Amino acid sequence: MPGPGRLTRIGTSLRRALLWRRLPPGALPAEGTAAARTAAFVRRGHAGAALALLLLAAAWGAVLDRAMNRAAIAADHAVIAARQPALALRLAQLDIAHPDSGELGAFDTTLAQMRHDTATLAGDTGPAALQALLSGPGYNLHARLSDLFDLARHARTADDPATRAQLTEALRREIAGPVAAGLTDAADLFAAASLGRARTVTHRLQWAVGSLALFALAWMAAARSLDRRLRRTLGLLEYLAARDGLTGALTHNAFAARLHRLLQRGRVGLVLLDLDRFHALNATSGDAAGDAALRAVARRLTRAAGPQALVARLGSDSFAVALPSLDGGYPALATQAERLLATLRDPIPFQDQLLHIAASAGTALAPEDSAVRAELLRMAGVAVRQAKHETRGVARAFHAVEPAAQARREAVLRALSDGDLAGVEPWLQPLVRCDTGEPVRFEVLARWTHPTLGRIAPAEFLPIAEAVGRLPMLSAQVRNAAFLALAALHRDGPADLPTRPGLAVNLAPSELATPGLLAAVEAALAAAELAPSSLTIEVTEDLLIEGVDSDASARLQALRGRGARVNLDNFGSGTANLAHLRDFEMDGLKIARPFIAGIGQNGRTETIIRGMLGLCRGLGIEAVAEGIETEAQLRFMREAGCEVAQGYLIGAPMPPDAVRGWLEQWREKKAVLF
Repeated sequence: MPGPGRLTRIGTSLRRALLWRRLPPGALPAEGTAAARTAAFVRRGHAGAALALLLLAAAWGAVLDRAMNRAAIAADHAVIAARQPALALRLAQLDIAHPDSGELGAFDTTLAQMRHDTATLAGDTGPAALQALLSGPGYNLHARLSDLFDLARHARTADDPATRAQLTEALRREIAGPVAAGLTDAADLFAAASLGRARTVTHRLQWAVGSLALFALAWMAAARSLDRRLRRTLGLLEYLAARDGLTGALTHNAFAARLHRLLQRGRVGLVLLDLDRFHALNATSGDAAGDAALRAVARRLTRAAGPQALVARLGSDSFAVALPSLDGGYPALATQAERLLATLRDPIPFQDQLLHIAASAGTALAPEDSAVRAELLRMAGVAVRQAKHETRGVARAFHAVEPAAQARREAVLRALSDGDLAGVEPWLQPLVRCDTGEPVRFEVLARWTHPTLGRIAPAEFLPIAEAVGRLPMLSAQVRNAAFLALAALHRDGPADLPTRPGLAVNLAPSELATPGLLAAVEAALAAAELAPSSLTIEVTEDLLIEGVDSDASARLQALRGRGARVNLDNFGSGTANLAHLRDFEMDGLKIARPFIAGIGQNGRTETIIRGMLGLCRGLGIEAVAEGIETEAQLRFMREAGCEVAQGYLIGAPMPPDAVRGWLEQWREKKAVLF
C-alpha cells in the first residue's frame, strides 16, 4: 500500500494541476478589482479544496496503513498457527527415549520452534471464539501447551531410561489427544480471523474510494490504483498463508479444504507420494541438499500434474496430488501415478553433485473408493504404505490392497513403533574359503518370531523398521546378540578349527548416519571380548550412489583403522560405477546373486564374473560369491580365482545354537566338495 509520503506527492501533483496553472503575461486581473478579489477567492477555495483532499487522503492513508498492518500480522499468525500441528506431530514422532537415537537435536529444535510460535501467538486479539480457545476457562490452549512444554522438558532431561520412556509416551499421548485437536482448531480460527481482517481492509478501501470520488476524478483513478495494489497484497497474503514456505506447494489444511470442494464437483483421483530414503539423503548430503530436493519434487509434480491439479506437501517428505475431472477410472489414475513417479527419477543437480530421489505412491479414486475427504486420504495412505512395504518406487491402488495383508502390516508397524522387539534374534550363514572349504566368517541376518504374529520375514519387517526409525535399534539388538554368540563359539567350539571365524554385519545408510554408531559397536565388541579384526562390515551400492557424508565416511574409516573390514555387498545389482570404487576405500566385493545364478547358462555372465574377479585382484581386495547353490557354481568360482563363497550349498541361515552341528556336518561335506 502507498505510504504517507506517496500520498503527499499525489496530492501535491493534483493541487498543482488544478490551481497553479501559469497564465499568459498581462492576463492577471488588476489588483483591488472585483475580478481580482473573485480570482483570489476562487484560488483560496481551490487551495482549501485541495488541502482538504490532501488531508482526507492522508487520513485515509493512515487508517488503511494501520488496517493493512493488522491484516498482515493476522496473515502471519495464520501461517504460524497452521504450522503448529505439524510441529506437534514432529515432536511426537522424534525418539528421545534412547539417547543414541540421534534425534535429540531435532527434538530440541522443534520444541524451541513451538515455544517461539506459541509466544508469538499469545498476544493475538481476534474473535471471541479464538480468545476462548487460547485463554478461556473452557479449554485454555496456552495453559495446555505450557504443561506440554514442561512435560517435554522433564522427558528430555530425565536421567532414568524408564522414566524417560514413560514421560516420552505421556508426551505422545498428550500431543495425539487434546493438544493436536486444539492446535488444529486454533489454526482454523486464526485463518478465519485473517480472512475477516483482510475483508475489513477491502471494505474500508472501497468506502474510501467512494468518498474521494466526490472530490475529484483524478483522485478516483489514484484510488483505483491503490485498490488494485491492496487487492494484490491481500491476494499475496492469502496465497502465502496457503503455501508451504519451502516448496511453494499447498499446506495440509489448504489442500484439505480445496480437496473437499473438488469432491463436491465430481470424480477426483488422489495420489499420495512418499519419498524413499529421504532421511538418508538428509543425513549424507546435508539439510541444504534435502531442501533443494524437496523444492525440485514440488516443481516436477506441479509441472507433471497440470494446471488444474492440486499439489500439496503433507509432511516432511510426503506429497499429495489431487487430479480433478479424471476420466478413465482406475487405469487412468494408475497411468497418472506412474507418470508422477517417473518425473522424480531423474537426478537433481545440486552444487557439484547429483541427488537421486525416488518415491512410492498410493492412489484412491472418488467416488468409487469414497467421496469423503478424510476417508479418501486414509485409503491413499494405506496404499502408499503397502507400496513402500512391498517394492519401493511403485504405485499401489487402494482397491488392490488386500485387507488381511494390510492388517498384518499395521500390526507389525504397531509392534515396531512401540519398540516391541520380542523374538528378534540373529541367524548366521557361513562363508568358507573356495580353495580349502574352511569357515571364514558368518553373516548376521535378522530373524523375527513374534509371540502373537508368528514368524515375520525380513522383507516384511526391515522396510517398516527403517520407515519408522527403528532400524538402528533393531540392528543393534541383533548385532550385540551375534557378538555374544560368536564369543561363545570361540570359547566352547571345536578345538580343531584352523582359524577363528568372524562375523559379517550389514549397515544401512541410516545406521551409518547415527552419531553414536562407532562407540556402540566398540562397546559391544568389548563386552563380548572380541577384537575388531573379527568384524566385517557390509554396505550396499545404495550408500555409494546416495553419497557418503564426511561423518559416516569417518566412522567407516575409524572402524577400518581399528582392524575391521569393509566389503561392498551385492556388487552389480545397482547402478554404482567404477568411479565409486575409485573414491571409496574397501576390503572386498560380494558379487551379486543374479550373476552366480547365470553360471553354466550364459557365457556372457561368466565373462563378466571373470572381469569382476580380475578387478578384485587388481585392487588387492577380497572377492566373495553369494548365492552358491550348486557344485558347478562352486567349482567355476574356485577355478576362476574367487576367494570366499556363501550360499545354501554350503549352509543355510541358522540360529546360533545350530552352528556347532553345522560344523560337524561340514567336515564330511567339505571332503566331498573340496
